[in-house]
Amino acid sequence: MVEQVLGDYALAYGLQSVSLRYFNAAGCDPEGELGERHDPETYLIPLVLREAMRVKQGGDPAATQLRVNGGDFETQDGSFIRDYIHVADLCSCRFPL
Repeated sequence: MVEQVLGDYALAYGLQSVSLRYFNAAGCDPEGELGERHDPETYLIPLVLREAMRVKQGGDPAATQLRVNGGDFETQDGSFIRDYIHVADLCSCRFPL
């Protein structure tokens, strides 16, 4: 909706703009005060880290509850490739006006 409004403003008032989307922000700030909270957790990275810790602490790898969907992408193992940006890096970006 915001992108449509920005487009309307460009036509009506000549306001030029750019819309930046960050779908793959991950992590929290170094002090641990900022970041998303999910209960229950559904994001892949925290689930993978949780599973890795479980196995490292002696858990049976075959007893995993972790499921990764999708296996028909044109990659070596068939899984999807995503790039991530740390939330602290995203917040520190400076854009010239």
